[in-house]
Amino acid sequence: SVVEKSVVFTVARGDSVSGVANRLMKKGLIDSVQTFKMLIRANGGTVQAGHYEINRGASVWRVADMLANGKVAQTTILIPEGLTIRQIKNKLLQEKGLTGAVDCVTGDSREICNLQDGQIFPDTYTVARGTPRLAVLDLARKKMKSVEEKWTKTNMWPKPLKNWNEVITLASIVQKETPLIREMPVVASVYFNR
Repeated sequence: SVVEKSVVFTVARGDSVSGVANRLMKKGLIDSVQTFKMLIRANGGTVQAGHYEINRGASVWRVADMLANGKVAQTTILIPEGLTIRQIKNKLLQEKGLTGAVDCVTGDSREICNLQDGQIFPDTYTVARGTPRLAVLDLARKKMKSVEEKWTKTNMWPKPLKNWNEVITLASIVQKETPLIREMPVVASVYFNR
């Protein structure tokens, strides 16, 4: 049996192998419950929770490998440079592969609740489909923190900048002045020379 089109199949925590096998069979994603169960047993005996993208033409071997080894569907999030925290949160809200809110609820860590502009590292992040939006924000915050720690440790900032906040402030000024990467050093040097 080959899968006709790509389907997202969800395994919840605590789902039994038999229950998952029967659901896969009902949806026409595998052609043999017995073969699937045998392959799961050969791969450690359990199915991992998560969202799986089962592609067109996937064999029962491939489906069993994905579910036994937790090869979950992924989604890629691009956080571009120069956005405010509010703009980043709005962008995350538009990402269909993520779940949950972008604002804090009671019990969330203070770091994620009190984000300021310049505390999120602009980058491309690949996460499991269904990841909470706040977790993506936290990932980007931790990445910025680790960059800051490396800079601080090596004392890398160009003089006359004295600390990380001055580095971030200059970077945001330069970004507002020009969107062109090749012009950024020129704009920065103008500010250095003042």
